[in-house]
Amino acid sequence: MLFCNLNFLHPSITDKIRVLFLYFLLTRADIIWYIHLMDINNPNTLAINYFSSPENKQQNRYCALRAFFIDKMNAEEIAQKYGYTTSYIYSLIRDFKAELIKNPDKDPFFTVTALGRPPLGDEYTERITVLRKNNMSVPEIKAAMDGFGVPVSTHYISSVLKKEGFARLPRRDKTAKTDIEPTEELKKMLA
Repeated sequence: MLFCNLNFLHPSITDKIRVLFLYFLLTRADIIWYIHLMDINNPNTLAINYFSSPENKQQNRYCALRAFFIDKMNAEEIAQKYGYTTSYIYSLIRDFKAELIKNPDKDPFFTVTALGRPPLGDEYTERITVLRKNNMSVPEIKAAMDGFGVPVSTHYISSVLKKEGFARLPRRDKTAKTDIEPTEELKKMLA
């Protein structure tokens, strides 16, 4: 046995030899698993690196705050681990608590954004209906709304007109399109 006659050596040297011996006693599966974890293209390695060394500033702040509140690490350890100063960690904690008190319903890190454009107000719906009452077609209404500085799509204009109960305009020739008399509502809107 290897460890029988090691008592004549200094105890720290004996411990090092035992650790080395145990290291070489790893099973083949352990060695394969260790090599597997060291593979850079391995998803497990990528995930471990993502959480252990965040590159995004917001993620870094989140991890630092999580280490303080959940893992109960002290500010000095967190500062050293994430590359901040201790005073910055205390400021981060203070600001985080203040933000939670100020906006308890808002998540300071993970926000869900609504897809698409924000809905346009009733003012724009009124403009579209006034323009239709002047026998303007959807492309003409779009051109007028773009002129007002309101970028709307033809699909949105069509859906507003359908919701307001307007039918499609009948086919018109060019002279019928140009002979439009503006109503009082349109004159007010343009003024």
